[in-house]
Amino acid sequence: MLKMPETTQNQYQHFINEALTSTTLPLREQALIQLTLAIASHNMEEVRQAVLRAKNEGITTAEIEQVTALVVAQHTRRVLGEYGQLQVTEVAESSCCR
Repeated sequence: MLKMPETTQNQYQHFINEALTSTTLPLREQALIQLTLAIASHNMEEVRQAVLRAKNEGITTAEIEQVTALVVAQHTRRVLGEYGQLQVTEVAESSCCR
């Protein structure tokens, strides 16, 4: 397996630390973004940590479910869209996500 050069690895780690500790976005929005990325990565440990952080930032279960639904919908749209099998139509409002 190829190993990243130590200086590159250190720079990458520095970038990650800065991104995760930046205060440009409010903590609540950071938690939502972290949750979205964790779900999209399909890494259950990252999802678990992101859900805990989201809950600590006051994000509701309904909001977590909505983020999950958006990620799944986008993934499905991309996968099926690549094969021309999906047409997206506008829906007024789903009763499941109120």
